[in-house]
Amino acid sequence: MLKPQNLREKYGNWAVVTGGSSGIGLALVRLLASQGVNVFIVALDDALLDEAQRGVSKQFPTVQIRPIGVNLGDKSENYMKQITEQTDEVDVSILVNNAGFLVMGFFNEESIDKYISSLHCNAMAAIRLTHHFYSLMITKKIKGCVMFTSSAAWFLPAPFASSYGASKALLSHFGNSLAIEAQQHGIDVTIFHPSYTHSNLYRETPKLDVVTFLSKFGWTPEQVAKRMFACAGRVIVHDMGFYAIATNLLGRFWDSAFLTTCIIPFRDSMAPKKTNSSQNKKTQ
Repeated sequence: MLKPQNLREKYGNWAVVTGGSSGIGLALVRLLASQGVNVFIVALDDALLDEAQRGVSKQFPTVQIRPIGVNLGDKSENYMKQITEQTDEVDVSILVNNAGFLVMGFFNEESIDKYISSLHCNAMAAIRLTHHFYSLMITKKIKGCVMFTSSAAWFLPAPFASSYGASKALLSHFGNSLAIEAQQHGIDVTIFHPSYTHSNLYRETPKLDVVTFLSKFGWTPEQVAKRMFACAGRVIVHDMGFYAIATNLLGRFWDSAFLTTCIIPFRDSMAPKKTNSSQNKKTQ
């Protein structure tokens, strides 16, 4: 029911999008650029980032698309220095915390470093970046917007993707809580829970039957980006797609212990077909 809106007219002309080199992030960058918003693309320093920067700049030559190549999964958090230095000269009024990656497989068969890295990228980096830009928005009295690309994965137990669901739960709870504080400063906070989206997230993960099934009803990154724009400053939390809505409702009627007990009998049928092939893949 929400109509499209121009975020430049609503907030300003500088944005930071994490994980903006592909998938939902790149769709968001393109949509921002189409509205005349200059964008810092924060993503891994690789060929995808270079390609995204060149492609969007060529398509929208009147806006500035500046790449910031960093690893948001770095637990030393050295990425903050580079991001703050490169964005210090402008007033960032739109922050989209979209970066993340999925580690899928049996918990004991993946290295703990992968899980810790995913927690940093999916949640802790978003919290650090939000603290930085949110604080600047308050100090400079900027009417801003902070968006989080969370996931419906946190509504139910997520076997074989335990750290992913947990990190998204942290992100959603943080965003909900921050939205209450941010209202008095004129800063909008929106948390987005998309259902399955056709992106790089699952490209190199083990094949799970439930994921294969959900992919048949998946959304495109462009559809998700447009819905996120429509929701900015209008709703605090939005569940997109039948899976997100249905799993959210399940958690309202039954507690987590009951749902966990119900899922256990289906564990073997849900398990990855090849336990040694699980890999992490960025959404950027």
